[in-house]
Amino acid sequence: QEIALEITQKAFVAALSNEAFVKDLMTSVVNAIVMASQDEQLTKSILGVVTQAVSEALADEAFTSELRGAVKDTLKDGEIYQAGARGMLSAAFGRQPKGANVTGGKRDSIKVEQSEAIVKK
Repeated sequence: QEIALEITQKAFVAALSNEAFVKDLMTSVVNAIVMASQDEQLTKSILGVVTQAVSEALADEAFTSELRGAVKDTLKDGEIYQAGARGMLSAAFGRQPKGANVTGGKRDSIKVEQSEAIVKK
């Protein structure tokens, strides 16, 4: 049984390394999703299952406690949001983030100062 699992894993990894196979697989999956979404009964059934699962998860105190803790910890880490804001502003103003190794190109100091002031707020 362990040998069969190992062979299956190797075959799966090899298949995922094959670009043509992955392209065909993704095309088939997307087509199946599109076809399934056009079936009203199937869509209603999936929506019902998802709604019930979410309702049950939210009624589970242990789950909601873990979820609250994860959200709370994420919100405490302001560096994540500052880094994200810097990246978005860098993209919007067409400049490289601090510490990036870039050769050539000019920086517009006014835009850089404006974007850094926004991030610091």
